[in-house]
Amino acid sequence: MVEYITIEAGLCTGCGICELRCSLAHENVFSPTLSRIHIERNWKEGTFTPHMCRQCDDLPCVEACPTESLQFIDGHLEVDYETCVLCGECVEACSYNAIWLVDTVDRIIVCDLCGGDPICVKYCPTNALKIKEK
Repeated sequence: MVEYITIEAGLCTGCGICELRCSLAHENVFSPTLSRIHIERNWKEGTFTPHMCRQCDDLPCVEACPTESLQFIDGHLEVDYETCVLCGECVEACSYNAIWLVDTVDRIIVCDLCGGDPICVKYCPTNALKIKEK
């Protein structure tokens, strides 16, 4: 069972393939804004840091949700968009900067591990993303 995705930032080239494949898989469009993984690019320094859900042990994002719309179910986060009020408490609680409130689609976006077969890991050309089990 996939527990979380690790990132070896030194291998990341900032190519964005992970962002594009993720948004295509989840939203049926190529849009880094709608991806569940975001790459922080520092072109001047030549460093690239992917941000995504790390499936924290204490789940501060779930604890912060006042409507219990964000839940940890079957080893990954799930959002109940029917009850989510877009308050952003989960976004604020995430110390990994891995949950986004996207106003163009009026919902939060967070990694769901693609049901246990993360597309970003499959398509990372440098193997900067790896599947790990706890």
